[in-house]
Amino acid sequence: MKGQKMNKHQQDRELRKIQDGDEQSFGKVYDWYVDKIYRYVFLKIGSKEKVEEIVQDVFLKFWRFVRDKENEVKDINALLYSIAKSMIADYYRSAGENIISLDETMMIEDETSEEETMSDDIDISLDIEKVKGVLKRMPQIYQDVIIMKFVEEMEHSEIAEALGKEEGNVRVLAHRALKQLRELLKSDD
Repeated sequence: MKGQKMNKHQQDRELRKIQDGDEQSFGKVYDWYVDKIYRYVFLKIGSKEKVEEIVQDVFLKFWRFVRDKENEVKDINALLYSIAKSMIADYYRSAGENIISLDETMMIEDETSEEETMSDDIDISLDIEKVKGVLKRMPQIYQDVIIMKFVEEMEHSEIAEALGKEEGNVRVLAHRALKQLRELLKSDD
């Protein structure tokens, strides 16, 4: 279960059961996704205690959202990341820290290199702490895209749904984020 994606049929079945109050189905969803959400929040926050609190709140909000039968859930993964992203933003707002965000009205420009495989560009031997330090200096949206694409191995369509963006926009963001990550890592050497 862990580490794999729930297929659409499994998601629909578990969502129906959760809407009816089935705590065991909620437990299955929790077990399936908790490590991924924990890793995502940890890379953004860093404090183990705060991460555990936020992850707990993410799943509590998920439970409440799904239980409200008026809410439609298309993808559990996207919903959980969307909730986590919102809770991380709340955390930084309450801590009084400014979040650097990309201008949401950014124009999508033609990118000739969309076809290149970006995952090949990340050197696995890089020190995780160095990457985490560099990520914190990048715009929030770039952080989200890099973590979701390269750490969580989400598809562009899943990232788009989690971030509320178009898939083409996510491709451009991934390209730009990776380019900036490379530049920052080189400048730190």
